[in-house]
Formats: sequence, structure tokens, C-alpha cells
Amino acid sequence: MDRRTLLAATSAGIAMARSRDVQAQSPPWAPWKDLLNALPTAPAMNAARATRSRSPVGMAVQRIEDAKGPHVNFDLYTVDIRRMPTQGPNTGPDLLAHIRSRLSDFFDPAVSTLGAHTPGDDEDWKRGGPAPLGSVMVFRIGVLGPIHEQAAVVTSVSEARRWIFTPVTIGTSSPGEHPVSGNREFGFRPAASLQGQIYTRAADRALDDGVLAPSEQTVFNGADTLWRSFQSRVATYVNQRGGEAVVATPTIHRPQWATVRASGLFDRA
Repeated sequence: MDRRTLLAATSAGIAMARSRDVQAQSPPWAPWKDLLNALPTAPAMNAARATRSRSPVGMAVQRIEDAKGPHVNFDLYTVDIRRMPTQGPNTGPDLLAHIRSRLSDFFDPAVSTLGAHTPGDDEDWKRGGPAPLGSVMVFRIGVLGPIHEQAAVVTSVSEARRWIFTPVTIGTSSPGEHPVSGNREFGFRPAASLQGQIYTRAADRALDDGVLAPSEQTVFNGADTLWRSFQSRVATYVNQRGGEAVVATPTIHRPQWATVRASGLFDRA
């Protein structure tokens, strides 16, 4: 081996070693970097609404860096589809569109329901196909008996195989502030040895610190209960229509916000 070839081989070896070191040092929540950094703007969302002749909404996007919760929730809830339904929607995008347009039916109503912010949002949401960009939906979260907390989200990303809800503040009440800040994605994706997965995943923080609002743990526990019910109901829907689906164990990481900032993964300018 001549000197030039030796140097090239050595350089390549060093590069590979550095790559392995970087991968080894990447925190387990690195796959959520896109959701951690995503930030829509209210003008862009209202511009999308205008394309459907919908009125603008006075909303403020809740930035994850402005939340007070000490931890970041990185979660992933999946339903493994081993066989697509033989009745009803039987492709990934069609199944996702069906679930999206009837999303509240896939929640435990004792935990939360989902409705539209305006009649126009309701009409847009119930249509098939991808989520309507800029549509504003409102979660009604059970608190105590007939008492509910309202939490608004805007559809900030819309694609055939996924959409993203971003929490927003609308006014001071009804709905007011959302209890978390960040982003939650819903979608369908391919997976080895499966016909695909329906999933939801998020990068978010509790908006408040528990002094004037529910504690961070209360917020996270409530969300966990809701998304587990989503998994269960999606699997039941598939299984009852000639398909085969299994609820997968959720993946959840809850690092300190300071740790996430120090990791460099939050790099939005």
C-alpha cells in the first residue's frame, strides 16, 4: 500500500470512528428533533385558511421554549398493522384519513373529545383526504365531572401520510391556553414485517409549572391515558373489519429541558 492509499484509508477510518462516536453520543430523543424545532406562524396558518374562504383566527402559537414545565415529553404511540382491514379503508393513507376525520371517535370520551373551533373548521375536518392546513380544533379535556378544560390546536403540517397539531392560545378562556406547548404528529408509516403503523408522537412541555395550573405530571399522565386509548381504539377498529392490529408498547422519554438545550438538538434560530 503506497503512502497516498494509506493516508486515504486512515482518514476514512477516522471519519467512520467519529461517525460512530456521534451516533453513540446522540440522546435517545434525537429522532424527535424535527418536532422539537417545528414552529408554524399564525399568519401562515390564516393564509392557509383563506384558501378555503375561512375567517382568520386570532391565535398565538405556543412555543416550546416559552413553556415552564421542567421536562420535555418525547413520546411515540404506535399500532402495528399486520393485515389491513378488508372492510372500509384498506390502504395506509385511506385508513389515516378515516381516523383523522373521525378522530374523536378514537378517544376515550371520559378523557377527552375533539371538536372544531368554528362551523367552517368542522366542515373542513370531516372531509376525506389530508388534514386541512390551518384548521383549528379544540380538545375538551375531562377535569371533574361536567367540568372540562378546552385546548386549541392548529393543523400546522398536512400531508397524505401525516399531519401535525400545534397548540395555540385563543383569547383568555374558551379555549384560552393549551396545557402543553410543542407539536404532536399523527401518521401512517411503513414498518418491517408489517403492513404499516398508525402512530402519534410528540415533543412538548407542560405550559405552566403547576402553581396556577395542573402539575406537569398531571398533564403528562392525562395525555398518556388519552394516547393509549387512541391506540386501543385504532387496533379495535382494524380488527373488527377483517384486519389484524396490535397495540405496541409506547416509547416515552422525559429529559430535563436544560438537558435538551445542552444537547444542541434544539437549534431553531
